[in-house]
Amino acid sequence: SQKENVDIYDLKPDDIPDMSECYDEYGNGYIQDAHTAADIARIVWKYHYGEKIEEYTPIGCMLKDDSIWIIKGTQPYYGPDYIVMGGEPYAEISKKDGRILKISFPP
Repeated sequence: SQKENVDIYDLKPDDIPDMSECYDEYGNGYIQDAHTAADIARIVWKYHYGEKIEEYTPIGCMLKDDSIWIIKGTQPYYGPDYIVMGGEPYAEISKKDGRILKISFPP
């Protein structure tokens, strides 16, 4: 049977299956690359903070201790006469199982 397509932005946290024992055939973690980690962070940020999150690009991503993806957005730039108050979106995601360890977006 064919599965129904689901818009990833319509997913709620409870809709995401438990991936705590997911590994590839070589024993690597479930979230193996920065692109996937950044995509997950954007989905979670958008769910919690809305469409304004799209202004905070580009998104930077690095792997810490081969176990935690650190993902940060970038302050928007509106010109030399405009000061942006607040911070950037931030997330930490487990490489092993995809769990969201930390998420923030200061006002």
